[in-house]
Amino acid sequence: MAKIQMIVGSVMGTAERVANYLCEQYSAHHSLNVNMHANAADLLRDESEFLLFCTSNTGHGDLPDNILPLFQQLTDNSPDIAGRHYALINIGDSSYPTFGEAGLLLKKALDDADALELMPSLLIDTSIERYPQKTARDWFQNQLNTALSKTSV
Repeated sequence: MAKIQMIVGSVMGTAERVANYLCEQYSAHHSLNVNMHANAADLLRDESEFLLFCTSNTGHGDLPDNILPLFQQLTDNSPDIAGRHYALINIGDSSYPTFGEAGLLLKKALDDADALELMPSLLIDTSIERYPQKTARDWFQNQLNTALSKTSV
């Protein structure tokens, strides 16, 4: 059983719904909690905890307001998360020219802090994906067990 902190950035609720759906689907198999207002201290609280970021994008490609303070702490204060395992669900709409940019900004900040991406990021295009929760579930199911078997998370 893995401990997973799902750190969510949501504008219109899609990322929050995806995170809550994953929590409902996998809470019997893993210890999951959804964090809608994470800060740098949350990234440091338990080294054995896997960090799963689930963020949407604003129409301008910016991070949602509720995850922006964490991003600023990552880039300004460089918390010591070197070696921490993470994955990213990046939710956007390809009808915008800034499709997926917020998630890429977050990934760069995590990589710059030497966090280790445990599994390939998932990019969900809500302009074509009718059920982003199911897309995230399939990705999570297919990737997580393989990724966890490679590490001691």
